Amino acid sequence: MTTSGLLFKDSTARISFNREEFNIAMDRFYIDFVPICTQSSKIFSSPKFEDFRELVKKANQWLTENDHYAVDQCETFGVTRDSKVDIGTAVNSQSTKFNVNEISHSGYVKYDLDIVYCLRLYVRFKTNNEPMDSNHISYINAIPEMITSGCCTEPKFESFNKTMQNFNESLKDSFFPGKILNMENISIPRDGHHYNEDRTGFQEDNSSTEHKLSILRVYFLQQGQSSRESIGCKDFIPSITKVGGCCSSNDYETDEVVLVKVRNWVKSQTGIRITNIQTINVDDRGALKTGASQKCEYIKSKYALTPHFRIIRVFYASEPGSCTYKPINLTWRNFTPAITVNKPTNSDEYETFDLLYKREILPFINYNSNAKVINFEIIPIFPPTKYVTLISSVRIYFHGTIQEPPAIVLGNVQHPKEVETSKNCNIL
Repeated sequence: MTTSGLLFKDSTARISFNREEFNIAMDRFYIDFVPICTQSSKIFSSPKFEDFRELVKKANQWLTENDHYAVDQCETFGVTRDSKVDIGTAVNSQSTKFNVNEISHSGYVKYDLDIVYCLRLYVRFKTNNEPMDSNHISYINAIPEMITSGCCTEPKFESFNKTMQNFNESLKDSFFPGKILNMENISIPRDGHHYNEDRTGFQEDNSSTEHKLSILRVYFLQQGQSSRESIGCKDFIPSITKVGGCCSSNDYETDEVVLVKVRNWVKSQTGIRITNIQTINVDDRGALKTGASQKCEYIKSKYALTPHFRIIRVFYASEPGSCTYKPINLTWRNFTPAITVNKPTNSDEYETFDLLYKREILPFINYNSNAKVINFEIIPIFPPTKYVTLISSVRIYFHGTIQEPPAIVLGNVQHPKEVETSKNCNIL
């Protein structure tokens, strides 16, 4: 079983938590499950990896062996693989920098990413009031139905809202098979009408001819009472602040501005249970089109290299009847990995996720223990002045007031090493 995360001294199946490494109370951890390469790279083909359902099997095996942990959230996230991958090897899920491949041909520069999906569980110690039976997770993929297709035309799919309606209809006369944890939009590659919804490896590039399908993934706990919950979502779309021209993209309101709108909405909602919040990339070409965020043809993956803007999607569950929930006091905080090696080109090196988690994320959560974590979200970003550098940032959504800790609480950021360009190299 290939795993990694904050729980481990190493990445083998023998798992132990080293408390001596930390001087702060830890009641929240994460653990990653990484697909193994099943077919190595070839000259004209990409490597193949285990399907996503194999990762869930591994996660449940680990949860069975560690029944004192409870699962709070599941997250599908991507990292880049090496150009050559051998059978039996795995990607490094702690890496926060994506390897962007650059290929120049006939005056055109192509950028691409070789992405591999992994599974991250956010877990905590169980309280005395919780059953000691081990947690088991599962998920359901809700796939948009194809509404038009042709031998020479791109297929079109139903709207995202329609997919959710169909999902709810399928459960109308039965109970949901567990407690819903959280939901995600996941982009999967497709070849015309064909796709594998559990595929973990795919490529992203900066061409306008990429073929992806956005699906809904619903994670849930298998044990416990089944529920009558139905699911829903609410989109918050940034306004255009500057319309682009023939050679430029639009400018939009920032995430911070949009999140204020989200906060104002969720604090008035008492009939729904907010499960999680997700940032969704939408094709820039859909900016002026009504309902673009609901259409599969405009939804991009998290790792999109083509022009796009970001919306905020709030997922929720609700039960029939007069069930009420406390309104959410939404707050949030962004965390960005520090540069460890500063290079003059786009090849800077960044701290790994486990180091960022120990240095800044966990101390921040512990300092704000009065606020409840709603969910974590990995958000790929392009750092300023680093056009072809893509890194994983983290946004945590809270219910409750948060404050910035004193500097002494957070780990120190080491001054990055400076690497000079070789005198034998010419920068063009």
